[in-house]
Amino acid sequence: MTFVDFMIVGAAKCGTTTIAEILTHHPEVSFCKIKEPHFFSKTLAWRENLESYRALYDFDQGCIRGEASTTYTCYPEFNKNIPDEIYEFNPNLKIIYLMRDPIPRIRSQYAHNLLRGYAAATADAEILSNPSYINRTRYYTQIKPYIEKFGRRRILLLTLESFVADKTAVMRQIADFLEISNDRFQDIEVVKNKSVGEVKIDHRFENFMNNNPGLHILRRYIPKSLKSKLTPLFSKQIFAVPEISNELERIIVNLLSLEINAIEQVMQREIVEWSFPKTLAITNNLAITNNL
Repeated sequence: MTFVDFMIVGAAKCGTTTIAEILTHHPEVSFCKIKEPHFFSKTLAWRENLESYRALYDFDQGCIRGEASTTYTCYPEFNKNIPDEIYEFNPNLKIIYLMRDPIPRIRSQYAHNLLRGYAAATADAEILSNPSYINRTRYYTQIKPYIEKFGRRRILLLTLESFVADKTAVMRQIADFLEISNDRFQDIEVVKNKSVGEVKIDHRFENFMNNNPGLHILRRYIPKSLKSKLTPLFSKQIFAVPEISNELERIIVNLLSLEINAIEQVMQREIVEWSFPKTLAITNNLAITNNL
């Protein structure tokens, strides 16, 4: 059954696309043809559909295979048994989990949703009304089931900020974790936050033309130069990540402080690269140990 060796399971808007893209070009990695197949989060009866999942990989000799689906750490939005089912699929899997300073991550998710038309409200109203923003940033809650199933030593916890600060060092850390050569990561370029500066085409005008045969015929007579001028009128672009209020920031801090303290205990270090304010360290009643 087993044919995938590692997974990047999230978190969303924390650099998973960049890491996946870099690994795609490593000669000892055969990455999934679809970066985020979401197989275990969105496939019904996954056991009966393993051949379709297998078809997404090339089986090059000497390569390890991996994928990067951030929906595997979006509890409770999708299949609530994802960690158990991935463990059933491959109990020896290696898992990479990327995290980011919580407030920038939440703002980036909002920009992503706004650009794609999933969010119509203001930033504060949208974040307060949609639990996914907070839930996806509950890093300890999201990764704990994987640690309990696979063991701490099969989980690599990283922050986006540490990658940005020293890209080559973090990629070598990933290479050592995956047991592939670690000298292949020179001149690494960071993929910028695509939600900022990205143009999203609104297809309502296109669909209107397609659904009206008389108008559809006229399309062939519209000069390309005119089409290029019309396109921006039906596009959306974000030039800066939307701000949120100080009050909402305080709410986020109150909701996530214990989560951040807990993930620091798992990592056995303070995440000094984040500006996120934290409460006093939590006590041992969370039972966080290296043996989880």
